[in-house]
Amino acid sequence: MATRIAAGVLGSLLLLPRPARAHPEAAPARTNRYLQVTLLESRARLAYTLLIGERPAFFLRQAADGNRDGRIDPTERASLLDTVATTVERSLELRLDGRPLVARFAERDSTGDDSVAAHALGVDLFAFVEAGPGVHELVVHDRYEPRDEGESEVTFDASPGVQLLATFTGRDGAHPAGPRFSWAAPRRSDSEDRTVGARFSTGRPLGRYLIAGVLVALAAAGIALARRRRASAARQKC
Repeated sequence: MATRIAAGVLGSLLLLPRPARAHPEAAPARTNRYLQVTLLESRARLAYTLLIGERPAFFLRQAADGNRDGRIDPTERASLLDTVATTVERSLELRLDGRPLVARFAERDSTGDDSVAAHALGVDLFAFVEAGPGVHELVVHDRYEPRDEGESEVTFDASPGVQLLATFTGRDGAHPAGPRFSWAAPRRSDSEDRTVGARFSTGRPLGRYLIAGVLVALAAAGIALARRRRASAARQKC
């Protein structure tokens, strides 16, 4: 019973409205990329989205069409996703509390037509990096350079129970900004620093606090009821 009550309260909190964001769209001749970093209780979830326009998507499908039948079959699509995920993994520099990390995008998905033609293509890659409880600093430097690169974006978002202490830009972390960082065009040169990061504090998840509070309240009520029953029984004996 206590678990059901706590789960209901937690569900209500998670369903509270959040600020709306415009859904990005693919540009016909560009590849736009969006990295959403969600800070969780003991780890961070990376959601890396590529919106590949008609022109670059055609060349990507063409390269993946191994049997040259003009369509991308499931095996070829999986190979395409493997190639993109591996390239992004090698290009995405991550540091947690000064230690280098490698994100493994084990979960992958794509949207778009299977024909080798000028149709937009969407690629979604998902990975987790472990952090553990405490105060942490996560630094992200995305060096991936897709064909016909367009706009780029990195966003940090804290889940319930996690406090987002600060977001910043620059390798030294001395320039407060964010939590949403965006660039309308590719880097002008290799010296352009697009490093971004976040400092955050994790602890026990909100659900555990709610469950613990409900259990304590129920226990206190049970003790009080037992005392009243004992007192009533004692009076009846007298």
